[in-house]
Amino acid sequence: MSPDIEPCTNKRESTLQEWLDAVNALAAAATPQSLVSLIKAFYEQGWTGKNRVISAFKDKPDTLIYPVLENTLRDNENAGLRNAAMEIYVTLGGRSLPPLCTLLRDHDEEIRCFAGVMLGDLKNKGCVPELIRALSDPDLNVKHAAAEALGKIKDTRAVESLIEALHTDMWLQFPAAVALGEIGDARAVLPLTALLDTPGANVPAIQALGRIGDPSALNPLCTFLEADESSLREWALEAVAGLLARDPAKKHIVSLSPKAQDTLLQTLKSDSQKARRNAVVVLGCFRVAAAVPSLTGLLTDRDLREDAIEAIVRIGGETALGELTAFCHDSDPLVRRAAVEALAGLGTKRGMQAVLPLLSDPSEDVRMEAALALTRFKSDEETRRALAETISNVTGAAYEAEKNVLEALATLTATSTVPFTFNPAEIRPLRDYISERLGLYYDDERLNVLHHRLSPLAAAGGFRSLCEYHQHLINNAGSAETAFRLASQLTNNETYFFRETDQLKSFMRSVLPELIQKKRANTQKSIRVLSAGCSSGEEAYTAAILLHEAEIRAQGCGFEVLGLDIDPGSLERAKQARYPSRSFRGNINGLVKKYFAQDGDWFVVNDRIRSLVQFRPGNVLNSADIGRFDIILCRNVLIYFSDSSIERAAKNFHQMLVPGGHLLLGHSESFCRINTDFVPVRLEGVVVYQKP
Repeated sequence: MSPDIEPCTNKRESTLQEWLDAVNALAAAATPQSLVSLIKAFYEQGWTGKNRVISAFKDKPDTLIYPVLENTLRDNENAGLRNAAMEIYVTLGGRSLPPLCTLLRDHDEEIRCFAGVMLGDLKNKGCVPELIRALSDPDLNVKHAAAEALGKIKDTRAVESLIEALHTDMWLQFPAAVALGEIGDARAVLPLTALLDTPGANVPAIQALGRIGDPSALNPLCTFLEADESSLREWALEAVAGLLARDPAKKHIVSLSPKAQDTLLQTLKSDSQKARRNAVVVLGCFRVAAAVPSLTGLLTDRDLREDAIEAIVRIGGETALGELTAFCHDSDPLVRRAAVEALAGLGTKRGMQAVLPLLSDPSEDVRMEAALALTRFKSDEETRRALAETISNVTGAAYEAEKNVLEALATLTATSTVPFTFNPAEIRPLRDYISERLGLYYDDERLNVLHHRLSPLAAAGGFRSLCEYHQHLINNAGSAETAFRLASQLTNNETYFFRETDQLKSFMRSVLPELIQKKRANTQKSIRVLSAGCSSGEEAYTAAILLHEAEIRAQGCGFEVLGLDIDPGSLERAKQARYPSRSFRGNINGLVKKYFAQDGDWFVVNDRIRSLVQFRPGNVLNSADIGRFDIILCRNVLIYFSDSSIERAAKNFHQMLVPGGHLLLGHSESFCRINTDFVPVRLEGVVVYQKP
């Protein structure tokens, strides 16, 4: 078959090199027919194939490639080719702007709609006038595509036209409101507020007002916290929280009604982490004292801990003192450290007295947090005087211990600077560095959390600012120890056994039997499982227990589980295999009794399961040389990643899986916003991803 027609006869049977040779021949031919064949080959070899095809198009003149792409768009019989052509248009960048603007005036409304979508993905401001004109297109889908594209481009020139669309075209109210929220111009606040009384359009109006962040919208948004419809309450809560997070220190004249306060307190019990966080932010900014007991209870929740601390401090007073003092004696050092941070923020003498004993805490991190906390109460000299007064009545060995701690604190504070102030402009470059290195991403509304987590680490290292600490990270980018310390400070170590077991059990019922049959037919008879981002090992041991329960060894097939995490402290706890009762969320079931030995308040994994699980340090963004796996578990890790980091992780997982292997994400995670080579597979109501 001529290479001008097809790049390869059967991509499944051809090697990658054979495929590349065929594509290179098509690229060299440089004919319309060969370009059509390249478009057909676009999805055949994953990312490698896409990049090679796009490279071939980049090398060709516009007069050759754009007629071919346009003709492909007009092919009503092949949606796959259309999608490939649209992706190539966008990837070619600015050179696609003139032909796409021309297509936006095409006689075919479907082509005009495609052009609007691609111009939005292109995000080139040069097309804004054409998109504004398209808001008046006779076809509804074209108008929607134009409004959505303007929202993606975020050019303020479109604001007046989008506002006009709110008033004159009811079918455009939804996409126009969304676009105005994306652009974020305060001129849209009043028109959007007027839209709050319009059913169907009030949800995008609420969302848009939250994104714009103008304080004048706070009062009308807060009224929706009392709405009977739960979806309206949820969207209003997200909008109010986002607005307050932009300027949390500002005194707002708006007050929450008792009904709204009750709604927020109930939301703290929600299954949605996002909803709980939004409720914490709002309760703190409005200084709702009745929320203090619930907020202090969140110190055990790693995901919401910093937000809860900030809310407690904003509410102020000593209402939380009793609960915080109790948490200073918690068995978890992370909880003790959080209690110290909250007490420091309250800044009372009684709070200082509660912190003082933690200067002798077994955990180095808690001791450092306590020392830093005490420096925040007063100046160095006053702190030492107050500490001396506090221990003046202590005698004997305890007195000597406290005196030694006091001397150590004096040395620390002699070189200590004023605790780092919160400066978003200073933190953003550090945030971006962390996202690139670790994948973890903190949006602007959560920069305060990043500040809380990194300030103690930077201070302990002797750095005078977060800028200085950022430069240290850059200078030591190759240091594994530096990366591990940073990861330990930022990563979420809150997990538990038998989490989301419905997904695991469904997978084992639907997929495991076939996998066992394949393994029995191969020389490699062991199923390899990777728990990526395994934290302290609960998920890895859960997988081993469930596989052991499936009795796959009796079916002539073995298995092994590897836990991978970037935090060496978490890995050390995983290797110890010793867990408190909260690691089971109160569910001490038959499996726990079967596979764990109880030692007081602790549960120890038995040797049979421990022998099946290994642990090693590693980053989900990098392809470490750890072999290939049949199953990868990466659950509730990617929720902290940016889209670009999720895409990097997806590529890495794809390389680490054997063909036909499966990837299991958390129930709130998906690849819907990125391009991957995985195929989603629905199993008994849950979705997993498979490598073709």
